[in-house]
Amino acid sequence: MKLWTLLLFFVLTLQAEILQVRQLFNFKTVTVEKRVSAETKTYYGKTAVDESRVRDVALRFDAFVTRLYADKKFMKVQKGDPLFRLYAKEVVSLTEELAISAKLSASALRNARRKLRLLGVPRLAAQKKAVESFDYFAPSDGYIISKKINEGSFAKRGERLMQLADFSRLWVIADVYQKDIAVLHEGMPAKIKVEGYPEVKGRVGFLYPTVDTAKETVPVRIVIDKNDKLFPGLFARVKIALRQKEQLILPKTALLQKGDKLYVFVPEGAGTFSPRQIKARRIDSRHFAVLEGLKEGDKVVDKALFLLDSDALTNGLYESDEEDEDW
Repeated sequence: MKLWTLLLFFVLTLQAEILQVRQLFNFKTVTVEKRVSAETKTYYGKTAVDESRVRDVALRFDAFVTRLYADKKFMKVQKGDPLFRLYAKEVVSLTEELAISAKLSASALRNARRKLRLLGVPRLAAQKKAVESFDYFAPSDGYIISKKINEGSFAKRGERLMQLADFSRLWVIADVYQKDIAVLHEGMPAKIKVEGYPEVKGRVGFLYPTVDTAKETVPVRIVIDKNDKLFPGLFARVKIALRQKEQLILPKTALLQKGDKLYVFVPEGAGTFSPRQIKARRIDSRHFAVLEGLKEGDKVVDKALFLLDSDALTNGLYESDEEDEDW
């Protein structure tokens, strides 16, 4: 309570141009530094399946599904897991031919096995007996993202029965402002944050040659090469360092903003500080690049917001717009 009483007394004694500090508080200053820094931009998008990791499950023969093991969408399967059991007259006939060929000659056996391999059932080709039905196995690891059959379904030759997608590598399709596209290129590193999950690393994979005219954005593919938790359809925030260049840098805590104007407090000697309007541009969540009003080596007050009070505005410490009362 005493601190706030002192602060109120302090503000009421401000002059219009110079802020008297006089050892009442021990303010820290920061120095304007020239650094090589990256301008980081944030974009928003959604995670998506890597199209190169999608596998269709289709038969090279007509068949009936007599049993369905993979009976749920988004069920995870491993390569070699049985997906369903089939009866296919064409395949059953070839296994009977295979059993007979095994007793006739090596060439007849090789020919029967080749036919079964061409039909996409190499496990049947490896044996020498006839079967009445047989299991069909997953061709790759993944999640079942599409399923068009049930037990008892008729599966037509060439028809897609299922789709498997491997989520170990994902995409993020981010909406990038058209003005930023010129400095993006494939391979640029990116950081992806999905709410509720740890931040992951990615890279720019592709700039789509299309524009969303309503949002004035271009879709950009960000590739997450190693993923073990995320899945398609999640909202994501993407950070990309667009360019690196030498700039005058100040922490955001040293600046005060009123409307579209930015101010800093500059030491004037004898424990006094004066406000100075500058031009600066935010380059990331914690720093600004100084464009005008300060030079390398200048010192300004850190945590400048502590010096601000509504009475300071009343006393004319800053230029005031009557219509804009919000800092």
